[in-house]
Amino acid sequence: VVEMLAIDVRNRQSINGLIVGNHVVKISQYADDMTICLRNKDSIQNSLECLKRFENVAGPRLNLDKTEGIWLGNEKDNDFAGIKWTKGPVRCLGIYIGYDKQACNKRNWDDKISKMTNILKSWRQRNLTMFGKIIVIKMLICSQITFSAMMLPVPDYICKEVNKILYGFIWKKQDRISRKSLICPYQDGGIGMIDIECKFKSLKISWVKRILNDSNATWISVFLNYLQNFGLSVNEFFDMSYRSRAQFPLIEKLPKFYQEICLYFNELTTKKQLNLMSDSDKMNEMIWGNEHVISQNKTLFMRSWINAGPIRLKDLFDVNGVLLTINDIKCKLISKVNYICEYKTVLQSVKVLLKRVDTPIAPFFKNPKQNIIHVLV
Repeated sequence: VVEMLAIDVRNRQSINGLIVGNHVVKISQYADDMTICLRNKDSIQNSLECLKRFENVAGPRLNLDKTEGIWLGNEKDNDFAGIKWTKGPVRCLGIYIGYDKQACNKRNWDDKISKMTNILKSWRQRNLTMFGKIIVIKMLICSQITFSAMMLPVPDYICKEVNKILYGFIWKKQDRISRKSLICPYQDGGIGMIDIECKFKSLKISWVKRILNDSNATWISVFLNYLQNFGLSVNEFFDMSYRSRAQFPLIEKLPKFYQEICLYFNELTTKKQLNLMSDSDKMNEMIWGNEHVISQNKTLFMRSWINAGPIRLKDLFDVNGVLLTINDIKCKLISKVNYICEYKTVLQSVKVLLKRVDTPIAPFFKNPKQNIIHVLV
């Protein structure tokens, strides 16, 4: 029944949602919890009228006493439409959002950690074995912050604070066995203690599958909008293999939530071994954000080249397998500033991959300094 309301809101021309990239975001629903994103006051009034008509037909009524709103931009009207407009944190599908980042962190993280501490206090009075304590931690404690860890960027202090609470519950005082040993499975001499840091990372990595499989969904429009800064498709972006912010500083252009998804995905992906890669796999490697294509300890990323076409290693060759000359690249580039230095940098950086490839161009990279001068001439 509630889905009919959502369809009505999405289809009404008089209700204008927020524009994110190529998508219009109007409404988000989960069970009886509904969040509406609107562009102006007229849209708010029209959406309330729509909810009133829905009430007359289906029965469910909007409870204005529990309805809260947050103004975005310069618009401020605390008495508009009978809605409680606030600058403080607002609970949205289990997560608190708002202007005050510190207050939101307190609700989303600190309050939950306090709840974890109180639960463990009650279990301290019982004479539990170490195995029993691990079960309590897994079943009752970690579930308290799992949702926040999946939906929000994790503050720097959280992992340390959570580990302090959990291992304090296990040992009461100082650790008697290394934490790495406790985390190991039974067959390796451990007791299967949860690794909080890896748990948080795995929750973030789970978003990659959703992003790749639901690239046309409305919810992903925010990520796609930020991705326009890189000029790459979703698949190309996740094909990059940088391992840290230091290797790929441009990752800072993404919000921290998406930074964590991308960094953790690359960090826990098996490192590619060049000696085990076939020639075709090497030629299909990304030029940009590739841990094997390094210049000054950083991966390469040239937006002007991406716009011109070369994205993967094979794009540096023509249909006959001949390396593109500097004039070929110059014709493709819109911005030709420093194109000679850029061409030289790219060739020197990709030599690690290409000098082992069984192609006519491979000997070119045996003595790169001499050959690059020859190509530039």
